[in-house]
Amino acid sequence: MMYWFWVNLNGAEANVFFDALSTGHMGLATVHANSADMVVDRLVTLIKKDIKAQYYTEEFLKKNISESVDSIIFMENFKIKTISKILSNGECKCQFEMDDKVSK
Repeated sequence: MMYWFWVNLNGAEANVFFDALSTGHMGLATVHANSADMVVDRLVTLIKKDIKAQYYTEEFLKKNISESVDSIIFMENFKIKTISKILSNGECKCQFEMDDKVSK
């Protein structure tokens, strides 16, 4: 049986969420970060809050995140600013950037 998860990640539950994703479940999550580029680093920090994940390397976590996340939609002031894809090394590649002139 497959489950869908919709969560706000702000602590150690991030490790459980990514564990569920890596076993075939689907999920959507919100996370607070200053930009799309900072989301992966923020997720690594949150996952490491789980005592079971403290010894995972940053490289391992970034690879796991990149295999589990399809897209990052970064919003600011309730407006979409960028849509990015996570590369295998954990870096973000912007696929779409909203022009501020259009969004006003």
